[in-house]
Amino acid sequence: MSGYLSIPVLMVVVIVQATVMPELEIAGGIPDLVLLVVLAWTLMAGYERGLVWAFVGGILQDLISAVPLGTTSLALVIVTSLAALALGQISPRNLVYPALAALGATLVAHLVSLAVLFVAGRPLPLIATLLSVTLPGMAYNAVVMIPVYRLLGAFYVARRPRRVEGFAR
Repeated sequence: MSGYLSIPVLMVVVIVQATVMPELEIAGGIPDLVLLVVLAWTLMAGYERGLVWAFVGGILQDLISAVPLGTTSLALVIVTSLAALALGQISPRNLVYPALAALGATLVAHLVSLAVLFVAGRPLPLIATLLSVTLPGMAYNAVVMIPVYRLLGAFYVARRPRRVEGFAR
């Protein structure tokens, strides 16, 4: 999927994140759909495409949130880079690595966001935030990553050009 097509897809994801996901809160945890979609696309399509999705998704999410502009983009770019470095590309059929990657990605994204808020003069209590928001979010994201990865995997496989056998030059 081209970088241009990522804009409308991520706009829909950001709208769903802002409107539907807060209603699904469990024990302080809310699934981070933007993080999961960006991470899933990075793991399937590769680092370069994932980086575009990370930047676009982060900016779009920051435009509708109270964090300083660029905070989510920075977190997603770091997560994308680490995931691509540690795992590379993963088959759309694999569900274990993406769920484990969601655990680590959630922790890294939250720590980066907390650091930016600290530097911006809006610190949050670190331990309390990690225990009441990050930890439940990690578990929630690991579970939600499975259907997200399956859905994007089906889309990724369907859009790839197929090799046609039996034709001679």
